[in-house]
Amino acid sequence: MIPSKFSSLTNLQKSLVINALIILMWWLAFNPGFYSADSFGIIGTARSGNISSESTAIWALVVKFLTIHGSHPEIATLFFAQLLAFSVSLFAHSLFNGKTASWSSAALCMTPLVGAMGITLWHDIPMTSGFLLVVVGVLRYVK
Repeated sequence: MIPSKFSSLTNLQKSLVINALIILMWWLAFNPGFYSADSFGIIGTARSGNISSESTAIWALVVKFLTIHGSHPEIATLFFAQLLAFSVSLFAHSLFNGKTASWSSAALCMTPLVGAMGITLWHDIPMTSGFLLVVVGVLRYVK
C-alpha cells in the first residue's frame, strides 16, 4: 500500500519527502544540533528574556517561542533544518526538471553544506531559506 501511495506523488512531492527524511537523519544523528557561542548566547537570551540589542530581538523571540522558553533547542534546529530542506527542494525544482532536480536536491541535503548547516541554531538558516524562496518565486514568475 505504501509504494502505491508513494508512486502517485509528483517529482516535487517525492523530493520534498526524501529531503525531509535526509535532514531528519542528520538531526537524529547529531541531536540536538551543532552549537556555537552564538547559539548558546541566543539560548541564554531565550531562557532569561533579557534581549541586549534591537537587531537580535526578533531572532531571540522566535527562538524563545520555538524552544519553549529555551528549554528544548532541538525543536528549533529540527524546524529550521526542515525549512532549509524545503527551500533547497523548491529551488532545485525551479532550476531543473524531473529527476535531475530530485537527485540534485537530495545530493545537496546529504552534504554538510545543507545537512550539517541546517541543524545549527543560527539566524542564517531561516535567512538563507527565505532568500532561496524569494529566488524560487522570481524564477517561477520569469518562467
